[in-house]
Amino acid sequence: MAGLLVGLIIGGAIIGGLGLLIWAVINHQKKVDAAWRSVAQQHGLSYSGHEISGAKYGQPVRVCKVSRGSGDSKQTYTVVSAKLITPMDIGLNLRRHGLLNELFHGAVDIEVGDPGFDAAFLVSGDEPHRVRALLTPELRQLLAHHLATSNVTFNCTDHGLSVECSGTTHNALWLSWAIELVGSATAKLDTARRAVAPASALAHHRQAWHAFASANGMHGLDTPLCMWGTLAGASVQAYAVRTDRIQYQLEVSLRFSQPLRMGLNVQPKGLMDKMSIFFGGQDHRFGDQHFDDSFRVRVSDTSRAALVLNSGIRGQLLRLHREVGPLSLDDDGMAVRLPTVPHEPAIVPKTVQKLLGVAEALTARNQVDAIGPYR
Repeated sequence: MAGLLVGLIIGGAIIGGLGLLIWAVINHQKKVDAAWRSVAQQHGLSYSGHEISGAKYGQPVRVCKVSRGSGDSKQTYTVVSAKLITPMDIGLNLRRHGLLNELFHGAVDIEVGDPGFDAAFLVSGDEPHRVRALLTPELRQLLAHHLATSNVTFNCTDHGLSVECSGTTHNALWLSWAIELVGSATAKLDTARRAVAPASALAHHRQAWHAFASANGMHGLDTPLCMWGTLAGASVQAYAVRTDRIQYQLEVSLRFSQPLRMGLNVQPKGLMDKMSIFFGGQDHRFGDQHFDDSFRVRVSDTSRAALVLNSGIRGQLLRLHREVGPLSLDDDGMAVRLPTVPHEPAIVPKTVQKLLGVAEALTARNQVDAIGPYR
């Protein structure tokens, strides 16, 4: 009887403990929901029940929880970030001075000439003169005021600024502070980069890009070197992609005014694609050896694809792929990437014109073939 009583007591304690744990989890989640909803409303953002998102000072802002590690070492963090719509190409990495940061920073610390800021932060980037031009007095003051002496973990790079704390916080004051900081700092990065010179390796392209953009009513930046706008009804972008320290590729992309609607996806064929096809992977073939050997094609409407992507258009696509760089095409648009930065400054404007020519031909054939068989 005594043993039964002890068992009942232990069982009751376990059940009670589990009940308290479940209550604590539910109560914590209610506090998180209330705090996140209130903060989102305060800053004009949206709360989905899982994350906060929207724009602050014109920059995309997000509040979410992330898990890192595995097993017993798995931990949850609340991350508040603001990202530049177009990332920079400076290679920026800003950290607070500290033993671990200095051990793992792995790059030369760039001093900007501000004693207080230089004493507080480690700064690295590809070219010191571009980093110094980016870190304006106003931006340095904001970062130093909020991050120089605090224990908050932060990440400031070409993409913007993020801060985080351990756990899924319901501290509305911290959330509000974090949203205000990342939005304001990233907006200042966006403003400051407009006075930063292009990367030295791209400087000889700047005049040609600016002249083309100005002549065609397009917009542009120097950091990164890019231009975008609408030409002949298509949305066009050209930009330099930083792939490593002082290394860049140039990419030109175009979005059709009307999608092709044939379930099309054309990608450059690589070694893995060839192996996949060898072992029975699906790849639509046009009976055009040079084209079929260069691209992997997936398409839903094969009969229409054969009519729209006739031999003339396939030839234009193949020439771009061989003479400019790897080309991809789908229902929504096309893109070509120059794997190295060529010496010729006009190469990107010329590539834009070539893509426009192919896009116009594709659109014209697609509109005809959408009505009936091409004759």
